Amino acid sequence: MLLVGAAGYIGSHVANLLLNPTEGYGSIGSILDGATSEIVIIDDFSNSTMDSIDYLKKKGNFTFYQESLLNYEQIDKIFSQHRFSIVLHFAAFKSVGESVASPLKYYENNCMSLINILKLMQKYKVRNLLYSSSATVYGDCSMSDLPLTEKSSVKMPLTPYGKTKLFVEEICKDCKDIKTICLRYFNPVGYVLRENSKYQTNLFPVIMSVIKGEKDKLLVYGNDYPTKDGSPVRDYIHINCLARAHIAAIEYFPQMESNFEVFNIGTGKGYSVLEVIEEFERQGHMVKYEIVPRREGDAAAVFANSEKARELLGWKAKYGLEEMVRDSFL
Repeated sequence: MLLVGAAGYIGSHVANLLLNPTEGYGSIGSILDGATSEIVIIDDFSNSTMDSIDYLKKKGNFTFYQESLLNYEQIDKIFSQHRFSIVLHFAAFKSVGESVASPLKYYENNCMSLINILKLMQKYKVRNLLYSSSATVYGDCSMSDLPLTEKSSVKMPLTPYGKTKLFVEEICKDCKDIKTICLRYFNPVGYVLRENSKYQTNLFPVIMSVIKGEKDKLLVYGNDYPTKDGSPVRDYIHINCLARAHIAAIEYFPQMESNFEVFNIGTGKGYSVLEVIEEFERQGHMVKYEIVPRREGDAAAVFANSEKARELLGWKAKYGLEEMVRDSFL
């Protein structure tokens, strides 16, 4: 089993779960083509640090390589030394703002690195790919589109980051000899391992920075949306729930009848920015904030229908907003 980009926030939490012997996933590799449960991790630390790898080493045995997926020859050598039954891909850059400022950086890393992996999977006959996608593939949705299902129309996203997610899904769909499951994430939050990303722009990390005094205040972009309190609504999901969705997806591969499946991974419930602030304050953490004008391109609300994951994967989110806020302080 190969995990690429697994020193990052989501990948490290999935690796932590896979390495946990009490969870009973030590032999999960046997589900796929009789391969062993050996875990190999590749990361170049372009948006993470060695801290996650050091933490994971305390949890179980795996092989780690510090290497860029853009270096085809070096990744080829790694493939030649192991027998993989599945690749879990967490290696995309994720900052919306940076993608606008440096689009070629995002197109190169997010698309070309995935193409390198697919070429090597074909060369070494690795037939299963689990890809970290995003709700951004639904584009600029309106209130009438909600809740978003896997049958909702995908639209060209507004940013290079979002476009790379959509392009990669299409690339995977065209590779008929590889089974791909794309998990479309909806705003993962909470911690077991602390996020070391340079790009902590999502709501929860910013709130945490305000609480810790690292930022002066939280900017709430708009209070005049057609939502319950006027602030934007999003579907947040606990990182542990998200990690467990990957285990359920791995177990589903032998049942796939086509080469490509997508699943929404969210709670199915939207929380407004002001509701999130209120929950932090209810748990005793005051959040200084200021309401400012809307940002161009922000949707009023985005939340998922995750019934397909419940029906086919046997997965559903276990935790709600209370646990997400609580576990932001672990």
